[in-house]
Amino acid sequence: MQVQQVLVGVDGSVGAQAALMAAAGFARLAAAELVVLTVWERVPHPVYAPVNAEDSDELTAARERLEATLERAQEALAGLAVRSEVREGHPAQVLLAASAEADLLVLGAHGLGGGGGLPVGGIARDCAGHAACPVVVMPTRVAASLIEAGAKRSGPSTDAAREQ
Repeated sequence: MQVQQVLVGVDGSVGAQAALMAAAGFARLAAAELVVLTVWERVPHPVYAPVNAEDSDELTAARERLEATLERAQEALAGLAVRSEVREGHPAQVLLAASAEADLLVLGAHGLGGGGGLPVGGIARDCAGHAACPVVVMPTRVAASLIEAGAKRSGPSTDAAREQ
C-alpha cells in the first residue's frame, strides 16, 4: 500500500499538536501530502443565527486555532506538501468522511473536551472504530513528550548551534 495522503485532525489541544507532529513525520517518510483538518460545529444562538456560515464566531475561532496549530508546528512541516482545511459539522462525522480519501488518519487521544479521565476520547474512539483508513491515536503521555522534544529542538541552544 502506497501512502499518498496523511490526514490529521486538529482542534488546538496538546494532543492534536502532537498528532500533527506525528502525522508530519509519517507524511515525510511516505513523501505523502499532509492534510490538516479542523472541524467546527455551529452553536445555536437563542437570539441571533447568522445566515451565512462565514459570519460565524465559531468558524472564526476554528480558523484561528488552525493557524496557531500550524504556526507551532512550522519546523516539523517544513518541506512538506501541506493542505489545511476548516469544515463544518460534527468532528467524528467530518473526520470519518474525510478518511475515505486518506491513507492514514492521525488523532490525539483527547481533544479540547479533555476525555473525562478516559484513555481515549469520544472522537478518537469513533474514528478508530469506523474510519475508512488505518488510524493512529497519539496517547496523551506521548503527546506531551513530543511537544517537549519539539520545544527543545527549536529552543535558543539549537538556534545558536545552527548559526555556527
